[in-house]
Amino acid sequence: MQPLKTHLFQAIEAINDRIITIRQDLHAHPELSAHEKHTTYLIKGIMEVEDQEVREFQESYGLIAEPLNSPGEPFIALRADVDLLPIEEHTDLSYALKEKGVMHACGHDSHTAILLGSAIALSQIRTEVPGNIRFIFEPAEEITEGGSSQMIKKGAPEDVKAIFGLHAYPYLRTGQIGYKYGVMLASTDTFKIKVDDDALIYGMKVIAATALKAIIDA
Repeated sequence: MQPLKTHLFQAIEAINDRIITIRQDLHAHPELSAHEKHTTYLIKGIMEVEDQEVREFQESYGLIAEPLNSPGEPFIALRADVDLLPIEEHTDLSYALKEKGVMHACGHDSHTAILLGSAIALSQIRTEVPGNIRFIFEPAEEITEGGSSQMIKKGAPEDVKAIFGLHAYPYLRTGQIGYKYGVMLASTDTFKIKVDDDALIYGMKVIAATALKAIIDA
């Protein structure tokens, strides 16, 4: 296992500058959920250059890639999200987006770049890697219905024995990772509340008063 680890780290080091450039390009060209056309086109091009088998999804901009190494064997999957948030960017970065109202504020540009880097590095030493690895690029993660459900229905996790994902976390130092059992970080959801007119008026007053108190206390 030690030679595999050494060769993997060497492959990662060799492509480090390239992955930084890819991440900056992704940051400069963010796309809203379910509109990740440029992002998927970029991912597809890179994966095909690396001689990976690529599968696209007609109903979304989801994409999976895999350097098939052991036919008939199960897969370990690595997953990243590729979309952005409708937040305006206010940074002085040289690769900052100039378009108003959108930004890779949740780190999905780095997630995608990390997965691409993993795919490139592992492809370069594929003959040393036991079993198969599948790289899953999920679109539309930031919206409630998400892009994963459609990919799951179309077989993205088929033959996958285990799947791993990650999320950027600025409170950890570079080189550190954090993990836990069970639920971690936040997710979106929706719910409905039915009230009559009198309750709605009272509820609005309570919410306004509570918000005002929070501002005063702050």
